[in-house]
Amino acid sequence: MAKITKKDMFTAIINLLEGNETAYSASECVDFCKAQIELLSKRSATASRKPSKEKIENDAVRELIMAVLTDAPDETFNRAELSELIPELEGATANRLAGLMRPLVDDGKVYKVPDKKGVRYGYVKPELTIEDSEG
Repeated sequence: MAKITKKDMFTAIINLLEGNETAYSASECVDFCKAQIELLSKRSATASRKPSKEKIENDAVRELIMAVLTDAPDETFNRAELSELIPELEGATANRLAGLMRPLVDDGKVYKVPDKKGVRYGYVKPELTIEDSEG
């Protein structure tokens, strides 16, 4: 007996839905669909638990950024200054840095201040609120 491929089974399902003759019964098509749904569920469950390689790398860079900012809590830094202090940011674009900083700003750990050359970032001291840093 020849191996049943996904292509064959999907073709059979289309034929079945269109009311045409098919090499497979309706119950075989339903079993195939249920098996495919189960595989998709397993994949999505596994994927949702495991962070991507990129997320792991970005989290490590964010920790380095926070280390620099907490070491100098009264200073603000622009992209170029952070790139000089953190080798992993060397050559980083403004968009890349903004993407790395966004979660830190959203969590209230870092504030940003517009600058004539772009944006400067600073550490939000625990006793300082975000509203105080913007005003």
